Amino acid sequence: MENRLAFPCRACGSPAEMKTDDSREFEIVGKMDIVQWSDFVRADELPEPGAGIWARSVVMPRTGEIRFVQASYPFNQQIGDRFWTLFMPALSALNGWDDHPEEVDGSGMAECSFLEVVNRGEDQAWIAVRVESMIPLSEAARIFEPRRAARLRKNFEPFAPLNAERFGKWICITGSLQGNIGVWALIERTVQGGRMILYGEWEMHADLVFCGHLELSDDELAELLELAETNTEEA
Repeated sequence: MENRLAFPCRACGSPAEMKTDDSREFEIVGKMDIVQWSDFVRADELPEPGAGIWARSVVMPRTGEIRFVQASYPFNQQIGDRFWTLFMPALSALNGWDDHPEEVDGSGMAECSFLEVVNRGEDQAWIAVRVESMIPLSEAARIFEPRRAARLRKNFEPFAPLNAERFGKWICITGSLQGNIGVWALIERTVQGGRMILYGEWEMHADLVFCGHLELSDDELAELLELAETNTEEA
């Protein structure tokens, strides 16, 4: 049995090492894009690792479930590890919330225990995980105590002009430098300003997502949006 599952970077050949010890004032630190969720219920139903065509899950995981997921770079975990990752339903997982804003409320942070490697290929593997906790994004503000956001603007300034997509009560802000490094955030609009529920940082060998409840005043939200070109969509 393989004890550790990791995949090499195609550019440098090294596995990803994503540190999750700095919470950036959030409650949870997770890893983005390390697994894709399926609804297969038996191991003998799974396609070969690396098969491109199979139905991604549209059903939010539930606490206590055993799920089959497809792992790929930058996945790097040992059997028995717990890790957090962002679940997005099938369409938004493939194309983003800007194309499928209706799926934001069906997304959430999943805490998983890595149980076993079911079938490994060169660049992907099917693994079994147990869902230990599930935090729907729509409930994060109720679950987590609010915190004040400290100097958030400085995290985004190097990436201006940002892009801001607004759909219903949600605002998604993204920015990058030449496609090599970037940041993003998901903010829930409120009467007082907003709540930053998710914040993300990515670069070539790391893709982290932070989840919590950072309160933004109207002025703080306006400062962020000053850095962005805003597009409005109906949810």
